[in-house]
Amino acid sequence: MSLIDDAPRSATATVEKAGLAYQIEAVEFDLLRTDHKPLAFAILRKMASDMCGRLRMVSVQLVPGGD
Repeated sequence: MSLIDDAPRSATATVEKAGLAYQIEAVEFDLLRTDHKPLAFAILRKMASDMCGRLRMVSVQLVPGGD
């Protein structure tokens, strides 16, 4: 989320079993936004899509059936 709003990171991830993860520093992402705009846009769109899905799940938990 920090890549989107420039705020300090809001969480630490801890895994329970081995898996694949990606990390990108803000400086590296700024270079992507400057030099490879389509790729940076695709990354931001995926992040936004994932966050929307999580927000929708929380909304359902807070207000079940509250369409």
